[in-house]
Amino acid sequence: MDTALLKTFLEVARLRHFGKAADRLCVTQSAVSARIKQLEESLGVELFERRRNDIRITPAGLRLQRHAETIVQGWERARQEVVLQDDLSSVLTIGFPVDLWSIMVRDGVIRLLTEQPTLALRLNAVPQVMLVEQLIAGSLDLAILFEPPHLPDFTLHHLADIPLVLASSHPAEAQPGTRDRDYIYVDWGSAFASSHAQAHHSRAPRLQCNVGFMALDLIERIGGTAYLAQQTLATASGQGPAPIKDAALIERAVYAVFRADHAQPALLDTLCQTLAGVSHMPTPGP
Repeated sequence: MDTALLKTFLEVARLRHFGKAADRLCVTQSAVSARIKQLEESLGVELFERRRNDIRITPAGLRLQRHAETIVQGWERARQEVVLQDDLSSVLTIGFPVDLWSIMVRDGVIRLLTEQPTLALRLNAVPQVMLVEQLIAGSLDLAILFEPPHLPDFTLHHLADIPLVLASSHPAEAQPGTRDRDYIYVDWGSAFASSHAQAHHSRAPRLQCNVGFMALDLIERIGGTAYLAQQTLATASGQGPAPIKDAALIERAVYAVFRADHAQPALLDTLCQTLAGVSHMPTPGP
């Protein structure tokens, strides 16, 4: 099976448009049509219903989509392992939400690269829902996330509890609650939403985002108030937000998840211990 056929199928399935898929793949539209036709003839089924200005994936196409993603991702991982430099023994693919990079992943990666000189790493910062999907599909060796999936045959490690602090560009005038007009709600997950609702009975804010660094960037430029990770506050500029006195502190647990039958469980355990170790290091001052 030519993986180019599957990659083309996945792009058409995602974009629902042959022309846009062609642009994405840097090929002609006729090449995309030919690849889809070849794949359909190989499988003996129709993958798309072609209507005027409307392309819909068939039930057979939906069934293929999940397998195609696994095959393409698996082939890419196999290719990366085969072409590793001679002085490298193994490769791990790690996925995590972007906020966790500076909070704990970055320092863990630096330490791991120092302590494991023959290890190659592939780092993917992706949304939490995609982390779970990629973990199940096998395209990730390890997922680091706030709310782990409850799945059989997966190993779960609690790495740390991340303190989330209500901080403001005007902490002296800001209320302990979140009723300020310039309040930015950062979506730290469903567990945070529940704790937030108990601590702050406020209406939906004017501005909401799902990355702490976005809120910090806005506050440093135009002012505002938001729940930010304590480690993120330590990196803020001199004009950045400061904690609000007496405001409720909300903690978010961070976990690492990997398949219990992984080929290198000892290495993954070492990685988890490294991440847990750096997460408990003292937070540097501003």
